[in-house]
Amino acid sequence: MVPLKLGWGQVDVPVVGSAADAARAAAAIQLVDRNAPGSAASGEPQADIGLIARRCRIKARACELVIRRLELEPGTEGYEAVDGEIRGLIDQAKALPLCFLWAPYRLQALPPVPVVQTAGRAYANLAAAAELMEFIDRQAGGTRFVTDGLHLMAEAQSALRTIMARTWLSRDEQDQLDAFLWVRRRTAVDQVYVDRYMRAGDAADPEQHAALQERIAALLERVRSLAQQGKAVTAVVNKLRYHARKLATDPDGSAETVAGLRAAAEVAEEAGMAPNDARTLEALAAALPQIDPETEESGFLAEAARAALERSGRAAIGPVERSYSASVLRVREALRGRTVVMVGGMVYPHQRRRLIEAFELAELNWVEQTEHATSEPFEAPIARSETHLVLSLVKLTGHQHLDDVRRWTRKYEKPLVLLKAGYSPEQVAAAVLEQASEALGIE
Repeated sequence: MVPLKLGWGQVDVPVVGSAADAARAAAAIQLVDRNAPGSAASGEPQADIGLIARRCRIKARACELVIRRLELEPGTEGYEAVDGEIRGLIDQAKALPLCFLWAPYRLQALPPVPVVQTAGRAYANLAAAAELMEFIDRQAGGTRFVTDGLHLMAEAQSALRTIMARTWLSRDEQDQLDAFLWVRRRTAVDQVYVDRYMRAGDAADPEQHAALQERIAALLERVRSLAQQGKAVTAVVNKLRYHARKLATDPDGSAETVAGLRAAAEVAEEAGMAPNDARTLEALAAALPQIDPETEESGFLAEAARAALERSGRAAIGPVERSYSASVLRVREALRGRTVVMVGGMVYPHQRRRLIEAFELAELNWVEQTEHATSEPFEAPIARSETHLVLSLVKLTGHQHLDDVRRWTRKYEKPLVLLKAGYSPEQVAAAVLEQASEALGIE
């Protein structure tokens, strides 16, 4: 079976031949791949995504100003100001490689105003999509957004190609072509499949520029949120490291020093860090020898100490007996042997085990929220007859998801508790008592 590439597709074709024939065919495939358009070996210059963004911003502004100049009377102060700004943009464009401003080009008639206006918005969207991809690539953990970013950039360049066909420009628009080549090469390197807007027969609608702009802005906001979370985690790690080193230099473990470390551990747990996370163990390294998993009150510190022992190759220590507050015990009486559904965020097995243990649950069905997924996976667990209570992690659940969860809990008559802070057993118990004590029959 030999792979036969047809355009963007590939089919396997049965071919009869000798081993030598197969070797020659394999060599030919490798030769084609090495000389594919946009590959380093092909000699084709690689598109610069930063340059694409800068040129598109200038072109978008030029389209906007040309339309504004049409509305002004030549010779007036306003006209001269707009005309001067256009001349400044032309100078900026000349300073960049392959940056031609067609909108103010006086040797050609200006296309209809709606075409120029839509073209300007298409340029702005392509610039925003390119800047978004640059921002994604700078973020630790940003790879989870690459596929979505590439889809948006593919749509933006296709929309620009479509609207440019309605202008007098007869050759390929440079930034559209460069963006197309950039996306094609990036999808090949990252092995990402972009199923839309990368073929001539699959053109994006440039009139949908507002919706595309909103989706680009929404993804940018999610990436920024991730970056902020990353900064928050770094701050938590630094706090853990500081208190761990302080405890290491305090052989007797004064109450103040221990309290500081426990407080930092609670912040780390609320931030979603796992006790066995490499960052946690590195930050706590100095203090871990002084933490006894058998007697430590904080489950987070105890589990971190146990994980450190397991990683060091020493015998794992058995389960820790924990004591809980009266609030947890009251909620436990209402939930013992019951099934609870929790929605939002990522599933942390250690935290799931803690909640099951604290409330003696039959099951904690933690439904993870994934990027760009619908709320539909939440409905079935909520609807099940054995589900006794629904918990929602407010900070880790999108607004639309939360609205859907509210609707389904009302529909299936299940108590809903919103966890607005953390989700340790004590925090869960406090939220349940405040929001659902009557529904659960807790006195």
